[in-house]
Amino acid sequence: MSQTSIPASTTTLQAANWSGYIPILLSLAPSSLSSPVAPRPLHRMISRMTYLHIALNEEVMQLFEFAPATAGQKELLVREEPPDDDDNHKDESICDSGEASASDGAVAAASDDKSNDAIRDKSGQNETDQKDIEQKADTAESTGAQPISKKYPTCWFEDEESGQPLRWHLFIGVLYDAMKGRAVLKQSHSFCPSDESATLLPWRIRVHFTSYPPTILPFEIQPPSKKDTTVEHTNQISTTISRTFRNSLKQALFMQYTSSKVANSITKSSHEKMWNAILTTNYTLYHEVNGSLQMGTLSSEADKQVAGAAVPELIPVRVLVNGNSPMQRPCRAFRDADENIMLQTIKQQCETEENGEETTEDEKTLDNLVERLTTCSIRPQTSLGNVLLSWLPQYFDVVDETIVAKSFVYYSIQGIQPNLSCSILDLWRSLCHPDHFLYVVVITND
Repeated sequence: MSQTSIPASTTTLQAANWSGYIPILLSLAPSSLSSPVAPRPLHRMISRMTYLHIALNEEVMQLFEFAPATAGQKELLVREEPPDDDDNHKDESICDSGEASASDGAVAAASDDKSNDAIRDKSGQNETDQKDIEQKADTAESTGAQPISKKYPTCWFEDEESGQPLRWHLFIGVLYDAMKGRAVLKQSHSFCPSDESATLLPWRIRVHFTSYPPTILPFEIQPPSKKDTTVEHTNQISTTISRTFRNSLKQALFMQYTSSKVANSITKSSHEKMWNAILTTNYTLYHEVNGSLQMGTLSSEADKQVAGAAVPELIPVRVLVNGNSPMQRPCRAFRDADENIMLQTIKQQCETEENGEETTEDEKTLDNLVERLTTCSIRPQTSLGNVLLSWLPQYFDVVDETIVAKSFVYYSIQGIQPNLSCSILDLWRSLCHPDHFLYVVVITND
């Protein structure tokens, strides 16, 4: 069994796919505004191949300046150690002494002096504590750690048009395709459909710092582990999302190779190289690792001849229907001889008989045809239509031996609508996301 490199045409398509950007308009949600004047929306170009929290990190911090002081501080910050009981007692004693001095204005001067002395003692202690805090902040800054005031706040993103919360663990391109699908179907029901490009771009997104919705996963920021010593992992956001990406990649590789051996064999430097490629939208860097992972080994030379390169037998696919949680499973790159091929062969056999050509009795029997089909050296490739018809028979149908989408069904891969007859293998090799899944977005009018 041999391996060959990925065809040059495929790498060209992959590079073009990585160069895709989406113009957005990011604004602060009114419910998260504390300032009398709202900040101006921010225009940005963000890559389809990254995540919202990664692409909009700096913009979130800018808009957070206009949020309430208590917003974004409860759930998703790195949890700090609670204060000692002694410190709590100190704060309580300070408040108590202040209240007592305010209410007892007619008390003797000796009693006032004692209270004032106590307050001065506590104030001196507070000044000492403040100096300690400043020293800790200076130490954190010198070591590269984020100061407390710069911690990433609790926030979530919303599609302004539909009001739907956006899932932070999905790639930006997948989120946009789902939003676009809803808009396209909405326009198809309108009597006066407007220009699609005028209504969908720029993509309008709101950022919230309050009322985190229960319908999306909590964004639990985790501190970097002791093993993560590189600069890329010192950022809390990067650390959290990179772990999510790595888990998704492991799932895809397990489906692809039916074993965890390949995923476990990826070195730390390779993982870091792939993640840095996502952070910087660098396809060349990503391909240095992906080039070997996306190849497989085929036992059949005929399959290799059809595919054009050594590829895995199984393709990891995720299908998202109407924004719900994705369905994921491995799909076979090649199909065994099925009923369609069998019927086609029988039809050809009948045409041969009608033309008066001589045929033997054995060639006329169905058993002989089945045997010829099952021993055929070249297997047909699985198409996108085969996958969608198998997974979503309520939305796809067969008309005149051709798989078609039913009325008011929108589907897309990386922002385009490939023909349902396209090979799932070719689509995966050219249009899969960095986690090796081929994402298919399906939107219906249900």
